[in-house]
Amino acid sequence: MHSSIPTSTPAALPDHVEALLRHLPEHVREAYMHVGRLNDFTAADTLVLAIVTDHMPDKQMALVDSASLVRDLGSS
Repeated sequence: MHSSIPTSTPAALPDHVEALLRHLPEHVREAYMHVGRLNDFTAADTLVLAIVTDHMPDKQMALVDSASLVRDLGSS
């Protein structure tokens, strides 16, 4: 699920953002930087998919185009 986001030396993130992203892969942190600081919304898919995957009850389950957030992730 890696995208073709150009890599560069990441700038330091604010503490509250670092706390939210620290367990996610580096490519997700880079996507955050591209969306938040560079207004490059081509990276938004990477960021959103990582957040959804992080909240999935079954981490081994793959995300597919036919997934339904409410049905597949639960309503609670």
